[in-house]
Amino acid sequence: MTVPLKKILSLIGVATLALSCSQGSLSERDARLEQLRFQAEAKRRELQKVVGEYSGKSEQSTGASHDIFLRLEIKDIPTPVEGQPEPVMMPALSGFLRFYLGSGPMEYIVFAIDKAGFDVAQNKIEFSSSNSEYKELIASLTRTESELKGTWSAPSMAASGTFSLTRNQNN
Repeated sequence: MTVPLKKILSLIGVATLALSCSQGSLSERDARLEQLRFQAEAKRRELQKVVGEYSGKSEQSTGASHDIFLRLEIKDIPTPVEGQPEPVMMPALSGFLRFYLGSGPMEYIVFAIDKAGFDVAQNKIEFSSSNSEYKELIASLTRTESELKGTWSAPSMAASGTFSLTRNQNN
């Protein structure tokens, strides 16, 4: 039994059309994944505005003033997505803060930044950081082109003060 060439071509055309239509529209799951990837890239562009190394002064409420160093970087955090075999990597601020805290011998302390956020509309960075000995330090900084200024507090030590930082030129 032979099938006419016209019928074969017709079936190939229908199959090709069906295949192209199914490839043109994403499934709901794939559309959600694309949306999350787009959001991750937009967030990465926002965070790029503040990443880098900063140095400056920390003034404690006691009046003491000391040098400070802040490094902000982007860390990709796996975020699980329902129905996806692999998580989507979402960018977040990370880094560390190094400064002198206290009134004893001159000793710089490093605080790892645990959680940080950057509000683009208000040009504001807020973060909480920790150190095994001194517990938590919370900071709220306002950003201008190359500066960060704001306040900090270390509740476990009943200490607070201000930060005034300038972005280093190598950024």
